[in-house]
Amino acid sequence: MQVFSTFNHSIYLEMAISTLEKRGITRESIYAIPLDNRIEERRLFDSNHTSDGTSLIDIGAALATAFSVVGTSIGFELAWGPIWWGLIFGAFGFALGFAIRLFTEKVIKSEKGC
Repeated sequence: MQVFSTFNHSIYLEMAISTLEKRGITRESIYAIPLDNRIEERRLFDSNHTSDGTSLIDIGAALATAFSVVGTSIGFELAWGPIWWGLIFGAFGFALGFAIRLFTEKVIKSEKGC
């Protein structure tokens, strides 16, 4: 009997193959080939129908949280108060994190050829 299935290549697929080998299926009986022969370039923004698994807002959300906490703490001694300064610092942190992630996706990963 032959069973065919398609999966995206990930560490979970490697773990599943090694589990099959531990259960007695020989390595020669398992045939895995990558199905990702992507010709087009990766898109910067995902659509409703496709996603490549990268996020542009992960660093921005972390920096927005950290900067808003610092901005709120500093805002107790400034004129506009802690709420406004927390929002201002949070927006700045998000923009900084988004710019860092955008730079890594466009410049660094394009140089590596990913």
